[in-house]
Amino acid sequence: MIYSPPGSPGLEVPIAHMPESFLRNRKTQEAIHRLWQGVLTRQKIERDFIGLAAPQIGILKSIIVMLVPGSILVFVNPEIVSSSREQNSAIERCISLDHRIHGLMWRANSINVRAFDAFGVKRSYPFQ
Repeated sequence: MIYSPPGSPGLEVPIAHMPESFLRNRKTQEAIHRLWQGVLTRQKIERDFIGLAAPQIGILKSIIVMLVPGSILVFVNPEIVSSSREQNSAIERCISLDHRIHGLMWRANSINVRAFDAFGVKRSYPFQ
């Protein structure tokens, strides 16, 4: 996976896909904690905010923290293993850009994601 930092056109930085042995080390846990705190802080400011990827806050790791009703999910090395052919569209925005910039996005109606959780357990997550 490649990340292009905002304001740095043409600069591409590889994002680390973490081996299982690194999921429980201190630096990985600190990165997860920073993302977790970032999500909680941002949610207090913006009601429609639902998640944050590590590269958005300068952590070049394959980690996503996402709010779902009733909990916060942590995905380490996430991969979409299946998706529906049916799609829906909605107006979305990205917090990495100016908050006034919106765009129409098409998304699969359902996906199945496989990832490690915050404790290093490999899980499968169905979303609709």
